[in-house]
Amino acid sequence: MNLDLMLQSGQRLALSHIEQWRTYEGLLCGQPAPACDDDKLKVLLDRAREQGGAAVLVQPPPGDRLPPVCCVATFDSARPDSELRSSVGVAWFQDDFALPIDERVMALVGQVAWDGLAIWC
Repeated sequence: MNLDLMLQSGQRLALSHIEQWRTYEGLLCGQPAPACDDDKLKVLLDRAREQGGAAVLVQPPPGDRLPPVCCVATFDSARPDSELRSSVGVAWFQDDFALPIDERVMALVGQVAWDGLAIWC
């Protein structure tokens, strides 16, 4: 399975790291409240920042509950004319554990304004 992605700008990205866990892991009983979901979004984005420095949250589809799987990944890129590399952390929810990564997510990652967001080193 190829986990490379071409941005609309023509820059190539590669998946270098992915973590996943159940969205409502640890919820003992009852229904999650909207405040709980807001906390989940914040934690997910914070984890993406820890991985990639800069981070993007792919908004979950509308609904009463978040999709069952939280995902945080780091995508890396290199400039062909130098040794500089960059990365961005991406956070999203999907219905199943990857792989594959949800096509909607991959399409949205392909639209990221990489040069304005990525940390180059």
